[in-house]
Amino acid sequence: MAFADRDLAEKLLLVSRFKNQAMAISELDDNIAADLKLITNRAWGVMTDAELSDLGITSARLTAYVTLMTQFTRLMSNQAVTTINGRAASDGIRNV
Repeated sequence: MAFADRDLAEKLLLVSRFKNQAMAISELDDNIAADLKLITNRAWGVMTDAELSDLGITSARLTAYVTLMTQFTRLMSNQAVTTINGRAASDGIRNV
């Protein structure tokens, strides 16, 4: 295979990965929006550390994650967002 053919194949593979990422991001946005709406509709307040202890998550970590997800849905709908440390918020939930 000539260099140009390999180069085009790599470009097409990259674009295919971008397409898969875009589908995953869109699905994530749909799921997050639905989950945040559920929280709002049920008028759930902030969960306490005691309520979350079985999951190993603190109330502060959960709040940081919900804030991240709120900012993500705002970004996806062309609304103003606030700078936050998204990686720390995500890691605070997944690494427990």
